[in-house]
Amino acid sequence: MSSHFFSSRAKQKYPEAFDDLVLYSEVCELLSGYPIRLGARRFLQELFVNLDFSSLAEEPAKALMLMVDKKEDEEEKDKAKVTA
Repeated sequence: MSSHFFSSRAKQKYPEAFDDLVLYSEVCELLSGYPIRLGARRFLQELFVNLDFSSLAEEPAKALMLMVDKKEDEEEKDKAKVTA
């Protein structure tokens, strides 16, 4: 009960902190490097439960689109060579 109270107060007091992907990444790195109890890990993860990960997919999506566009261009060139 007290951890839920603390997380609610922390989110109210510092809402921008728990929307920060960089901070979440740092927390995950720390969690991976130390033996931390499951309850504490869950508590920390719950602080970031509403984090928006969509920005992480933008760059790979752009790269994949570039790859698809490049492949389509190559296929069009190959078709043009065959018909010529």
